[in-house]
Amino acid sequence: MVQPAEAAVVTQFGRYVRTTDPGLHWAIPWPVQDVEKVNVAEVRTTVLPDQLMLTMDENIVSVDMGVQYNIKDAKDFLFKVQSPDQTVTQVVESALREVVGSTLLEPVLTTGRFTVANSTQDILQSVLDSYEVGVQITAVNLERAQPPEEVQAAFSDAIRAREDRERYINEAQAYSNTILPLARGDAQRAIEESEAYKARVEQAAIGESQRFLSLLSEFEKAPDVTRDRLYLETMESVLGNTSKVLMDSNSGNSLMYLPIDQLIGNRSGTPA
Repeated sequence: MVQPAEAAVVTQFGRYVRTTDPGLHWAIPWPVQDVEKVNVAEVRTTVLPDQLMLTMDENIVSVDMGVQYNIKDAKDFLFKVQSPDQTVTQVVESALREVVGSTLLEPVLTTGRFTVANSTQDILQSVLDSYEVGVQITAVNLERAQPPEEVQAAFSDAIRAREDRERYINEAQAYSNTILPLARGDAQRAIEESEAYKARVEQAAIGESQRFLSLLSEFEKAPDVTRDRLYLETMESVLGNTSKVLMDSNSGNSLMYLPIDQLIGNRSGTPA
């Protein structure tokens, strides 16, 4: 009787005959035929504790790995290799060393552990199939990965230094994101102010040019009159707010008129 979780391998005079599924079967009694039952539903486990391995960047890492598997082919499991469970353990170690040896230390210790486990499982299953061991890998767990205890303190310092470096980079980026818009705003404002100043200067220059051309036209028509008018306008602009009185000494008029009220007004408006 073959139980539900079992498979029975039948041999005759030591030669494989058939594999039977769960249920009631008959066989010729020993020594003609022999029946060996294996539990194909049982989850078998192998563990690699505290394995020191070399990473791709030539650092040593200590890892623990657990592997679960079951029997998928009872005939191969019984007859293809002498010690199938031991073979699984040896292939696990070989596959793990291959994966760790092609991976940098940091991913093995941090974000790449899941990838290491998956890659190990792929290689492990491929090698076991080529050996026809008759097992199916169901789970591979990288349970622990850390530097050896002798260098743990130094590695922790290196981790903290890397974290500080990342923080400084992030802070600098945040400062850059804050200051650059302000700098661009200041630059744009300076450009706009310079453009406005340029426009004012250009308009003032155009106005002065037009005024000069207008005076030139008047000067060409009546140079003496224009010269006198410009002189009087200039003197009025310069002396308009002074309290001094200018007298023409060559004038024969003995009667002089002084604008007393205007002089008093100018004096009262002049600061002491």
